[in-house]
Amino acid sequence: MDPICYCIKIHCPDNLLLFGIFATFLGFMSIGRLMLVAGKFVVDENGNRISVMRLEVPKNVEAFTTTLSKMTEKSKYAARLNLNLDFLFMPFLYMCMYFIATYVQLRFEYNHAITDAWMTGLIVIRFLPFLTWLLDIAENLFTLMALKKPGKALVNLMRFVSVLKWLTGAVFVGYWLLLGIWFLFILLHFHFPTCSSL
Repeated sequence: MDPICYCIKIHCPDNLLLFGIFATFLGFMSIGRLMLVAGKFVVDENGNRISVMRLEVPKNVEAFTTTLSKMTEKSKYAARLNLNLDFLFMPFLYMCMYFIATYVQLRFEYNHAITDAWMTGLIVIRFLPFLTWLLDIAENLFTLMALKKPGKALVNLMRFVSVLKWLTGAVFVGYWLLLGIWFLFILLHFHFPTCSSL
């Protein structure tokens, strides 16, 4: 029997990507709102708010155990709820980042608006959200484990993964800032040529 091969060819992906951006944006905004509400109940024994990021990226092991000792059981439950909601939040956020990067890449590629070097970087950088997504999952899993049974090795591993996650996110954002500045410079240079080019 001959093999059956299927090929999906999208002639105009712009509208599909825009729909994906819109849908994932609504998704992470909605779940993000629920996370904000749950985060209000993550407090210490005196009723002071404790940021979930303070749990995920503590200064050291002692700071984590001190924060944990000041939390009530209800507060720990709220923290776990916030982290579990984050698992639902991640697909919408990181897919939205990927859709936006893919949309911009296709537009630039179609218009030949940037150089090959920038285009190569854009092709690579648009997959970076998936790495950040994996690190975010690992971070949440380690945090949930540390909330139940904190240990020095576990907390240090959680801190390392958290820092790595934020670094990959910073690289993604930094690339877009540099690309935006460079593209703006090209536009200004094109519309307002220097005296030497007149």
